[in-house]
Amino acid sequence: MLVFKDLLILNYLGDLIVKMKQLLTIGYKNYKGYEIPLYVGKDDAFNAQLGFKERFKIIFVDEGSGILKIGAKRQMFIAPVVFCFNENDYYNLENENNLKAHTIWFHPSIINNSLDFNSVRKSDEELTETQRQDAFWLDVFTRKQKDFGGQQNLGPSTAKRVGNLFESIGKELEEQNDTHWPCRGRTFLIELLFLLSRIVSVPEAFENITFNNDPGDIGEILIYLFSNYMRKITIDELVHRFNINRTTLNKLFNQVTGMPIMEYLIKLRAFLASQMLSDTTLPVSEIINRVGFNDPTNFGRMFRKYYGYSPTQYREKNCWMLR
Repeated sequence: MLVFKDLLILNYLGDLIVKMKQLLTIGYKNYKGYEIPLYVGKDDAFNAQLGFKERFKIIFVDEGSGILKIGAKRQMFIAPVVFCFNENDYYNLENENNLKAHTIWFHPSIINNSLDFNSVRKSDEELTETQRQDAFWLDVFTRKQKDFGGQQNLGPSTAKRVGNLFESIGKELEEQNDTHWPCRGRTFLIELLFLLSRIVSVPEAFENITFNNDPGDIGEILIYLFSNYMRKITIDELVHRFNINRTTLNKLFNQVTGMPIMEYLIKLRAFLASQMLSDTTLPVSEIINRVGFNDPTNFGRMFRKYYGYSPTQYREKNCWMLR
């Protein structure tokens, strides 16, 4: 016979299942009952009805192939590949072969609670500075380029990084090991969105860095930097990996980006750190490690060079979660 405590547990689990079907994650361990509009799943990846008009969707296909009809257009795809769909995109999987896919559903408010499907499509002049910065991560969904229909083909290293980020997001939402799980899940999502935005538009650089000309072969190296910034990268490694002369590499990279490779990498890391500082309350020490710095003093010096504040001061000034 069920006792009162058992009934409470069953009711709670029932509520949890309902929330999951609404593509929310609800706290059950730390922050019990806390809801965030972010959900990761392996089933129904290509079910266009799921989340239609309610969620942005990222589908990562790491095995198999298929034919996807998006509007009136049919696209052949083969793993590894990512699809980025907004809440209005409708599609139909017409054919598939040994398909293995993972999906992330999320609402714009997970990036900034003042954002919704309308505000992310407003002009920059209609948004606050913080909203503009955060809406940047969603450009891949809201401001699709003419030649981009949502499909992004991935190289091996990029696919591995995308897979790791999917796994990290899912782990945080499932395990909820400490009170930082919502923030940590959000930062992994931001890293994923940044990586995907770079793949779509390699000729564009982050923040105010612009390319002087067509990146050509340097495009592969840029994607490699975007995919591996969190670990140690050296010029010797790039020379060996991409089979290019050191002098030629430095010359071409300077021509494309306007700066040396290591300076570009440091600024990339500082930029990602700035987003984590403004969008989460994760400890600064954890953010330093996440973006590939192993020396807090050096990180602080580099960060102040680009942003004019220490990491702590920058967070106090820009973090919407502290207001």
